[in-house]
Amino acid sequence: MPAKGIATPWKAESGRLVLLEGDEFIRQLILAALGGSESTNAFQDLGLGEDMIFDQNKQVVHSQIEQRIEIAFAPLVRDQLAKYVSSKIEAKGSEAFMEIEYENLENGDRSTIKVPYPNGGIS
Repeated sequence: MPAKGIATPWKAESGRLVLLEGDEFIRQLILAALGGSESTNAFQDLGLGEDMIFDQNKQVVHSQIEQRIEIAFAPLVRDQLAKYVSSKIEAKGSEAFMEIEYENLENGDRSTIKVPYPNGGIS
């Protein structure tokens, strides 16, 4: 039976809360694990601080971010929902995203989710 939960933000259809299941629900959980505040920086709540934006050694910073992503995935692995596979930074103009590849542990499929990467002016 695929994972199932309430969609956020909450909304109702026909008097019932909308549910997500399977990969849609797992993607929502991943985004919630990487964020959780009203900040536009999805990685802010992972405790990386401003040095990840301004540090000159980008490889070290990327490694620190990967460690935090693995920590964020720990509850998903524990619940046999998803595990972190890899990540890479994609930049287009003044915007940057971190593409996070994960494996859906329910069906073995691999998917990629894009999260805004802290790069100064991303909104």
